[in-house]
Amino acid sequence: MPVTVDDNLAYLHEWRKYYKGDAIDFDYHLMWDHIFDAGGEAIAKIAHEDMKNFDNLTLDGFISCQLQRNAFPSSIAMTSIGKSLWNHGIDFEKMKRDLYAATFGEDAVDILCDYFALLSKSFDIAVIRDQKPLNAPEFKAGLEASVKAMEDIAPFIEAHLNVEDPCQKDSWKYLNIHRKIYSLLGQSIIARIDADYEKAEELKKQSQQVAFENEDEIQPVLDCMFYARMTNERINLLNPELDPPPLF
Repeated sequence: MPVTVDDNLAYLHEWRKYYKGDAIDFDYHLMWDHIFDAGGEAIAKIAHEDMKNFDNLTLDGFISCQLQRNAFPSSIAMTSIGKSLWNHGIDFEKMKRDLYAATFGEDAVDILCDYFALLSKSFDIAVIRDQKPLNAPEFKAGLEASVKAMEDIAPFIEAHLNVEDPCQKDSWKYLNIHRKIYSLLGQSIIARIDADYEKAEELKKQSQQVAFENEDEIQPVLDCMFYARMTNERINLLNPELDPPPLF
C-alpha cells in the first residue's frame, strides 16, 4: 500500500497504462487534520491545487470522505473543493475574497484575509503531527503571534455580532467562539514546546470544554466530538505518550 505522494502517483501512472476508463480520486481533505488548520486556508489551498491538477493526473472526478460540519472558521475549504473541481483555472485569492465578502461583509475582507492567513501559517499541520522537523523558536513565535491576533481581533468581531444579514450574523458568532477555542489550543501547544506538559494538557482540555459548552451554537460548522478526538490523538509534536502518527 503506497503511503507517500510520490508512491501513489507512481502507482496511478502505471495503472493508467492499462485502464483507460474514468478514474475518480477518493480523498480525505476534510476528514481529520483540517481540525488543526485554525485559519482554514492551508487545507483549502491544498485542495485547490489538487483539483487543478486532475487533468494532468488523468483523473475525472472526486469523492470526498469528510466530516459534513467543516466550516469553522469559514467554508473556504469546501468552497475551494467545489469551485476548483468544476473550474480548474479559478483564482484562489479571488475565490477566497468573494467568499469572505459574502460570509462576513465587504468591510471585513482585508482584515480577515490577513487574520486567517496568519492562523493557517502558524498552526502548521505537519509540525503539529510531527511529520516535519520542528524549529521550536520559530514555531512558538508563530503560535504566540496567532494567540495575540485572536485576542486583538475581539473588538472587531464584537462590533459585527449584530449585523443585519442573518447569515453574516451567524458567521461572526461562529468566529467569536472559534477564536476562544483555538487561542486555548495554541497556548496548549506552546506549553508543550516549553515542556510544561501538565499545563499543555489542561489548556487542551479547556479548549475542548469551550467547544462542548458552545456545541448547540456551533454544531452546524464544527463536529465537537471530532475536535476533541483529533486534539487528543493527533498532537504528536513533542508528545512521547502518543505513537508515531498514522500514515494517512
